[in-house]
Amino acid sequence: MSYIYDLLCNFSKVGEFRDSYEWEKNDSIIMISKILIYFVDEKGMIDIMKNQIQVSNSFLNQIKDSTETDFGVISYACLVTDFSRVIALKFSSDGLLIERSSLLLDEEDAVIEEIKDFSLPSFSFQKTKEDYYISFLTRREKKIQNYLLTEIQKIYDFGLYDELDYLYHEFFSEKKTNQEMYFTLMDQIENHYKNYFQDLYDIIQMISFPESFSLSIPF
Repeated sequence: MSYIYDLLCNFSKVGEFRDSYEWEKNDSIIMISKILIYFVDEKGMIDIMKNQIQVSNSFLNQIKDSTETDFGVISYACLVTDFSRVIALKFSSDGLLIERSSLLLDEEDAVIEEIKDFSLPSFSFQKTKEDYYISFLTRREKKIQNYLLTEIQKIYDFGLYDELDYLYHEFFSEKKTNQEMYFTLMDQIENHYKNYFQDLYDIIQMISFPESFSLSIPF
């Protein structure tokens, strides 16, 4: 069995994976003092990143209570690597993947350098949900996206149709009804997020709304 020692992890739910450059100071970052590492090929790593997966009971028994932290043990966790990147995984008692963590880039490089000549045990799993949705927006982009969805909803619900029309025609030229403008903006923000929605965020900040309308500033 191959152990890796002394590295930081920032576990997040499946579907909310964060690269280390997106970590924030208020995250629940923990020091892992000892954790097992397994090999997975490139295709397997892609499957782990894109799908819900499950491991066997025998694998759970292999890793049970083997991950040590400053706060005690994690019941079921391990590292996996394709010798290109390293990901920490956490499982439920029935073997479902429940959380993942990237590593700090320097720590990831150090792990890969340390194990490059190792013969690691293989990581086996089954996909239980195909094409699990993974957002490729940064955390800041997600905050802006959620903010815009909330504020466009409120603008429409408050009947602020002049403001809605103004926002819509900053980006689109077609003439549409208030309802069509609302649905178009919501669809574009939710499903076709683009960099220009930073501009939409900036515009909303500059609009003078009625006193009864309160903005939920995300930052």
